[in-house]
Amino acid sequence: VSVFVALTLEGLVPLWLAITVVLRDVVIGAGAAAYRVYFGPPQGDPTAPSKLNTVLQISFVLALVTGAAWPVVPPSRC
Repeated sequence: VSVFVALTLEGLVPLWLAITVVLRDVVIGAGAAAYRVYFGPPQGDPTAPSKLNTVLQISFVLALVTGAAWPVVPPSRC
């Protein structure tokens, strides 16, 4: 989450995407906290879509940072 915020502040990620990622984690955390209060500690394994989401987020960040560090087309010097 903090990587998306930092990349947004650097202008590499749109604000809407950072907000979406942050809100997703807030909803997951709030849901886990509510579950713990009403039913006890959450039990279970991560789902396949959750694992896929993590892989896609990491891949996106790595591609973005790599592209910013070593651009295929150098920025124009106007």
